[in-house]
Amino acid sequence: MTSADVVAQFCLQLARLRRLALEEGRVADLDALVAAAISGEDVAARLVELSRQIGGPELRTRGVDAGVPMGGPFGPGQPVGGRYVCPHGRCNRAERRAPGGPVPECRLAPVPLVFEA
Repeated sequence: MTSADVVAQFCLQLARLRRLALEEGRVADLDALVAAAISGEDVAARLVELSRQIGGPELRTRGVDAGVPMGGPFGPGQPVGGRYVCPHGRCNRAERRAPGGPVPECRLAPVPLVFEA
């Protein structure tokens, strides 16, 4: 497991983690980790520990393509070469966009993922 893998999981689970942190009175801790992750600090161990402490999901390595399977919801077609990746270069998150769908967003900072051909 790499730090970038953990940050990608953290990004994808942030809404759930935010709800749990609110219930446990740990929102400030979560916000500090979000800021540290965006700034490029290696926060993997702290992210895993906070998630464990508030009853969150196990943060671990996941597949690179977290987006829509080839063909998308509209059936088979010609896939677009490329994917959307972390705008901060901090994680391994990569998604494909459904035809006509919204551009995926970073959940740590409210900005779109960057298209990479």
